[in-house]
Amino acid sequence: MGKNPAFQFYANDFYTGTLDFTAEEVGGYIRLLCMEWDKGGLPNNMQILKRYSGCQGKTLRNILTKFSLEKDGFFYNNILEEVREKKKEFSNKQKANAESRWGKRDANALPKDIPNEYQLLSQTDALHSSSSNINLSKDKINKPKPPKVGKSETLFSNEKHNLQIWLEKENLTNVLKMKQQLTFEECEKLVTEYGKSTSDKKQMQQVFTAMHNWKPLLQKNVSVNLTFRDWIEREKNKPNGQNDSQGKDFVSGKIKQA
Repeated sequence: MGKNPAFQFYANDFYTGTLDFTAEEVGGYIRLLCMEWDKGGLPNNMQILKRYSGCQGKTLRNILTKFSLEKDGFFYNNILEEVREKKKEFSNKQKANAESRWGKRDANALPKDIPNEYQLLSQTDALHSSSSNINLSKDKINKPKPPKVGKSETLFSNEKHNLQIWLEKENLTNVLKMKQQLTFEECEKLVTEYGKSTSDKKQMQQVFTAMHNWKPLLQKNVSVNLTFRDWIEREKNKPNGQNDSQGKDFVSGKIKQA
């Protein structure tokens, strides 16, 4: 994961901690905090610090009282580094929770009650993706690149729901390309309503996988939330032993467009 581009700004703490600063010192202080966050530390070089802060002389020396010069030759603001460590711990915890909660998806698994018309299409695609992309010289499968994530989304990556993280981890690109993506609140509701047990979570995984593998998905559907609800309700409401002809509407394009 790349550098986190944002840090928490505690307004009251900052205000009370800079009451004895001039406006020029406050501006220079903020600029140095930003440079430390971006670069990981401030070099013990007054010319560089002058350029970073836009200040010099006594003004710069007053600002540097907020930083500590460590043995590695760099200045650090202790509070800012504590914030950095907390964000790192939170990110690692979210990643571990996602892997624990959703487990590893079997790429070849298909829901048993999806009609043969759909299964044939999906299995053919699976064969193509797993055989035609084999690099014979290295005996390794070339996996498709994950979808690009916009800058505005990465700013809040630590606030993603485990379900959103799982969708990205499993590279369900067609679902991720749908126009109306899941919000954090929608993810929470879906898991609460449809993911109460281990078997329920597995069915959720299967439905999202089926959505990804269904070729007309992006032409016929807009909302991830509404499409998923429509599909999983259809699956739950199917009588046991329903034949393929009865379930044909599931893939015939007669699905309610969400």
